[in-house]
Amino acid sequence: MENREQHTEQDLVRRLAAGETEAFQVLFHRYFRRLTFFAANIINNQEDANDLAQEALYQLWLHRSAFREEAQLRSWLYVATRNAALNYLKSSQRRSQRHEETARLLESAGQDLLETAMAREELLELLLQELEAVPPPQATVLKLLFIEGLSYRDIAEKLQIPEATIRKQKERGVRLLRATLLQKKMWSLLLLLNAAQLGSRGRLL
Repeated sequence: MENREQHTEQDLVRRLAAGETEAFQVLFHRYFRRLTFFAANIINNQEDANDLAQEALYQLWLHRSAFREEAQLRSWLYVATRNAALNYLKSSQRRSQRHEETARLLESAGQDLLETAMAREELLELLLQELEAVPPPQATVLKLLFIEGLSYRDIAEKLQIPEATIRKQKERGVRLLRATLLQKKMWSLLLLLNAAQLGSRGRLL
């Protein structure tokens, strides 16, 4: 079982470089949600973040012959998405003081900051995968609370149900999620979950 997962990833990149659309589809599904979260955290617009992620992946297909390993491909995708987000913020129609500050930060950001963002989005992807095992009512509340960072009041208005119900759904969902994370020994996500429970805002990442 020598580096089986790594071999699979390298094989996937090799097939992509050869122009196999099936390999591209696998990589698209692997990275689309991560890149969308990454872009949304920068531009604060979910719909446009989807477009930026799709554009980065489209550019990946156009440059597919340039990659030899997934680590190189992964880094390229995040840089491409960051640059697209930077261009988005620089656009005259969207310029504001907050956007200008974010754009300056992105321009001066080093590789360490990019690596941190990449790790964060991958943790978020893991969290979403684990939330699939939580019943839909609780999972929806946890996503809105922990991922979108909405308040109890905002969630109640969005779902058209009482705040008390939101709190109960959250408690049940957290119990189920914590039990799953403990069973799988996913300590990083457990720490994030506990920190969110103690913080004033619910957002995990």
